[in-house]
Amino acid sequence: MEDGLAYIWPAGASAWKEIPWQEWVAFAERKASRLPGVAGEAHIILCVVQDGVVVNTICHHDLFDADGRRLKKLTVLSDEEAVRMKDLMWKGMREGDLYGEEKRLYDELCERDWEGSLPTPDKLRAFVGVLRLPVSPEQGAQQLLRKAGLDRSNWTAETSC
Repeated sequence: MEDGLAYIWPAGASAWKEIPWQEWVAFAERKASRLPGVAGEAHIILCVVQDGVVVNTICHHDLFDADGRRLKKLTVLSDEEAVRMKDLMWKGMREGDLYGEEKRLYDELCERDWEGSLPTPDKLRAFVGVLRLPVSPEQGAQQLLRKAGLDRSNWTAETSC
């Protein structure tokens, strides 16, 4: 896995907490079965870092047991929609791409799933305050910040410009 940063906002918290990147990698690669100190519903934001700059973000909204084991991904999609999205993803991987109605449906489901995984705008604005690396203005990380109602003219953290 590339270099990155990982932040979590567990249920009942009042701020983002950084997760050591190697701890997240071990959990994601299933070398560790749990995230220590995480229980209940949690938002996680992963930052893909290249040359000291955040170029992309990946958001998770998950439910953990009391020992920090992920129970399930929380999603706004119905079970049927989630299965359809996964089937279309695999079809696109096998065939090289999706076209027409399948592509439109896949993109729509992915967008709804992504938006449903986002923390509230207030939590996203708080995220900008704890992010310790600059965000690339030309990369995908910008999309997350725009969802928080932030742009280059009103970011609150100088290090995020």
